[in-house]
Amino acid sequence: MRSVTRYAWVWLLAGAGACALPLDAGRPEDACGRVGERCCRTDALVGRGAGPLAATGCEAPLACVASVCTEPTDAATDVADAAADAADAPDEAPLDAAPDAAPDVGPLDVAPDVALDAPADATPDLPRDVAADRPDALDVPDALDVPDALDAPTEASADVADAPTDACAAPRAVCSGACVDTLTSALHCGGCNRPCAVAEQCRAGRCAACGAAGQATCAVGGCLSGLTACAGVCRDTRTDEAHCGMCDSACAAGRSCLAGACSACGAAGQPACGTTCNARLTVCSGVCRDLTADVANCGACGNACGASALCRGAACVPCGRAGQPTCAGACAARLTPCADTCRDLTADAAHCGACGRSCDVGAVCEAGACRARAQLFITYLSSFARLADGTFRAWGSNNAGQLGDGTTTQRLMPSTTRVVADTEEIVGGSQHSCARRADGSVQCWGSNAAGQLGDGSASTLTRATPAPVPGLSAVAALAAGPQHTCAVRGDGTVRCWGANANYQLGTGDARNRDTPTAVAGLTGSFVAVAAGTEHTCALRSDGAVWCWGSNAMGQLGDGPATRTAPLQVPGLTATAVSAGGQNTCALLADGSVRCWGANRYGQVGDGSNTNRNAPVAVRTAAPAVEVRVGATFACARLMTGVVQCWGYNGYGAVGDGTNNHRATPTNVVGVTGATELSGGGGGHTCARIPAGVRCWGYNTNGQCGDGGTTFRMTPVAVPGV
Repeated sequence: MRSVTRYAWVWLLAGAGACALPLDAGRPEDACGRVGERCCRTDALVGRGAGPLAATGCEAPLACVASVCTEPTDAATDVADAAADAADAPDEAPLDAAPDAAPDVGPLDVAPDVALDAPADATPDLPRDVAADRPDALDVPDALDVPDALDAPTEASADVADAPTDACAAPRAVCSGACVDTLTSALHCGGCNRPCAVAEQCRAGRCAACGAAGQATCAVGGCLSGLTACAGVCRDTRTDEAHCGMCDSACAAGRSCLAGACSACGAAGQPACGTTCNARLTVCSGVCRDLTADVANCGACGNACGASALCRGAACVPCGRAGQPTCAGACAARLTPCADTCRDLTADAAHCGACGRSCDVGAVCEAGACRARAQLFITYLSSFARLADGTFRAWGSNNAGQLGDGTTTQRLMPSTTRVVADTEEIVGGSQHSCARRADGSVQCWGSNAAGQLGDGSASTLTRATPAPVPGLSAVAALAAGPQHTCAVRGDGTVRCWGANANYQLGTGDARNRDTPTAVAGLTGSFVAVAAGTEHTCALRSDGAVWCWGSNAMGQLGDGPATRTAPLQVPGLTATAVSAGGQNTCALLADGSVRCWGANRYGQVGDGSNTNRNAPVAVRTAAPAVEVRVGATFACARLMTGVVQCWGYNGYGAVGDGTNNHRATPTNVVGVTGATELSGGGGGHTCARIPAGVRCWGYNTNGQCGDGGTTFRMTPVAVPGV
C-alpha cells in the first residue's frame, strides 16, 4: 500500500456521509496534536502551547490513527484498523510502477483534487480490508498519482512510530507528552506540572531558593546583583569570611570580612566575627559594642549619651565637670584631667595646684594654694564661724530665727547654733539662712515671707532651726539675696526660689516661688551663683557670666534694661562672681577685678561716681584672690594678705577708720596676712588673720560680734572664734 502523501485526507463520519479535510488547511505546516493534525513528535511536546498531550502525541482523548489525531469514534476505529491492515499487506507493485498498473488505492491515499460533493449514498461503509470495490467516484485518475518523491512517510509519523514507550525510565517521566527529568526540571519538579517559582530551581525533585547569598546559583540568571558564584553557590565576597574579596579567599581566625578585605573582628569597636563578639560585648549593626561603656550604645544598642555625659556601668553619667569623669579625656574649661577625673586645681584640696598634691586635714585649696578651711560665713545681718572641733557659732540679728539656735533672740557675741557639723557653706538674706551640707543636700531656716525657705510651706511660717529643702540634692554652690535663694547643682543647672518681683528667679515671670525652680534660658554648665538685692548672676564652667533680674543701675552688665531671662555679660571671662545691693563684681584668672552697676558712692571702684552698665577695671594694689560685694560697697583680699575696700563708708564698711566714701580700693586698717574674707551683701565684713577673726562695718544687730551694737569703723576682734 502506498504511504501517506503530503495531502492526506481524514475521513470524518457524520450521519450517512463523510467528508475529508486537508491537514494543513488554515494551520501552520508544523501544527500537531489537535484533531485533524498530525501526531506530534515527542521532542515537540514541550512549550507548544497546546493542552495536555497523551503518550500518543495527541491531545486527550484523541487517538493517533495513521499519524493523524482522530476522534475516538467507531468510524475512526474502522479507519485505524483499515490503515493497520493496509500496512500489513505485501506490496503489489513497485513504487515506480506506471499509473495504469497501480494497485487498489487506500482511503488515505486519495488525491487532493477528488470531488468533495459526491452524494452521501455513494459512499458506502468501508470494510476492514479496503478493496477495489470502492465507488468509482473515488477512483484516483492516473494523472493525479503523486510522484514517488512525495510518497515517503512524514518525519513526525516516523518518530512517533519509532519512539518506544519504555524509553522514559525513572527518574524521567512523560510530562505533557515529553520525557523529562523530574529531579531537575523547573516545570516538572518532583512530578508533572509542578513548576518552581521565580528565583527557584529544581534540585533532587524539590524547588529550592537560588541566587541569594549562601544559596545555589540559579540555572538562569546565576546570582543576584552584587554576588559571586563560587563552586555553584552564590557568595557575597564583601562580607563572606570564607570568600573575602574573591572565591575561596578565607579570613583567618579572629578576623572578619569587611568591604571585601579581612579585618580584625570581635573586639569593641570592631566588626562582629560573623554574628558573635568577644565576651561581654554585643553586636550593634554588625559592630561589637561594650554596652557598659560605649557612649553611643549605652545599656542598649543606639542609646546615645549626651555631649557632656559618658557611659559607666551601662548608664549615662555626667562628665567633664569638677569631680566628674573626663569626657573621653577632656574636661570643661579651667579643669584638668587627673586619673580620668576632672579636677579644679585652683580649689580641689586633693589636687591643689597639681594633680595629686593634697592639702593638710582641715585646710582648703584656694587659687591653687592650700590654706585653712573656710571658717567664716556672713549673711546680711548675721555671722557664722566654724570652730576647730567642727561645731558652729552664730551672732547678730535673729528676729526670725535666722541664727538657727531654736530662738528668736538677738546675739551680740558668738553663741551655739544647731547648724550641723558637716555644713560646707552658709548663705543668708535679711531674715533667713541656708546651708549646703557635704552630701549635697540643703537646709534652710528663718523667715519664709516670700517662700525663700524653699520647702513649700506657708509664707507666715518661721523656722528657728534648720530644715531640709525637699527635692534638692547634689548641690555644689549656694547664694542668697535679701528674700531669695539660688543653688547650683552638680549637673550644672541652677535652681532659685523666693521673692521674684523683679524677675530675679529667672523663671520668665514675676511670681514668687516657694520651691526650687529651674532658671530658664541658661545654656551650658554652671559652677557658681551670686545674688544681689533684686538680681542674680551665675558663673558658667567656661568663665562666662550670665545675669538676670533688675537692671535699674546697670548691675546686669549688658545695658540698662531689666531682663526677664538670663543674658550673658559681654566680653567677660571670670573665675568667680559676687553680687550685693545693685552691684556685681567678677574676679579674673589673672587676679584682676571687674565691677559694674550702681556707683553713687564709688562702689564700682573705678575712681568715678558714674553708674556702669558694663564691667570696668578696679585698680587694686595687687592681684586679688577673693572679692565680696556688700549692699553699697565691695572688698577684695589680695595675694599679699592685705584687704582693700571701696564704696559707701558711712558706717565704716571700708574699715579705714573714717566715714569717707572711697571710689578706689583702700586698705582696711590692721588687717594683714588675711587668709579668709567673708561678706554677705549687707553692711559688715569679716576676715580671718593670724590673730583670729576681725569684723567691721554695720553693727546695729551685733553682727560684728564684739558684744556691742555701734558701727565699727575699723576691725574688731570676735572672741571665741
